[in-house]
This record gives sequence, C-alpha cells and structure tokens, in this order.
Amino acid sequence: MSDNLRWRYGETNPVMMAVDSGTVIEIGDLLYMATDDARPASAQPDQASETNNQLMFASKFVGVAMQKSRAGDTTPIRVATSGVFEFDAVSNTFEMVWPPGSGRVREFPEIDRVAWFDVDEAKRRVKATQIPLIERLVEALG
Repeated sequence: MSDNLRWRYGETNPVMMAVDSGTVIEIGDLLYMATDDARPASAQPDQASETNNQLMFASKFVGVAMQKSRAGDTTPIRVATSGVFEFDAVSNTFEMVWPPGSGRVREFPEIDRVAWFDVDEAKRRVKATQIPLIERLVEALG
C-alpha cells in the first residue's frame, strides 16, 4: 500500500489489535488475524490457488490498518472494522487517439480511484446488471 488512507464516511468502529514484533504494517493495509496478532494480506501464506487464498483471507479478515507498525514495534494498532475508505492505487495505462480524429495519441490510467464500500452502498453505486455479482459474492463469503 502507499501508506495513504482517506476516510470518506461511515463509522470506522476502530479496534486495537496486537502486532508481532517482526510484522511491518502500513496505513491502509488489509489485515487478517493470525493466531493472536494482526498481519497484512501480503504476509498470508500461499494456499496453492487464488480461490483458496481468497477463502482463507476472507475467513480471517479483520479490517483496514489505520496506523503503521514498524519491524520491532509491538504497540497495538488501530484497525477500522467498517466505514468507507479511499486509497491511492497504482494503475496500468492505455493509449488512445484523443481528442477523436485529432491524430494525437495520449496515455490514460485504466483506473483513477479505488474505494471500499459496504454491500448496500456498493449496490447503489454499480450498474443494475452488476448487483447479482455483489449478491453472489456476499453469499460465497457467508
């Protein structure tokens, strides 16, 4: 993560979570609970398939880091368990002629913003045809 987290709205319901001294956490990291301490998603052991990785992470997901934790630090950190946040995101780019018919090729990002929403807000923001996808995801995650 870019260590940049912007709260948009909603209650964050922060909780304090223990961090192992060998764990490095950046603001905005998605965290899961490993035995008795929070760890970033990037530290999750590989489960041999994308599906298994997602299932394991979903079952242990605890929230979004609101504080840093450097190696050697054992101070508990605040973790947001709800709310809507926005993060900086790295994007691939694509080229296209712009303005149309000008012959001038310009480069544009594929995405310009990433944000997490609760289910109801996500359903309000997507196209109606995408709502069943959200519902299937909710059902799959239990």
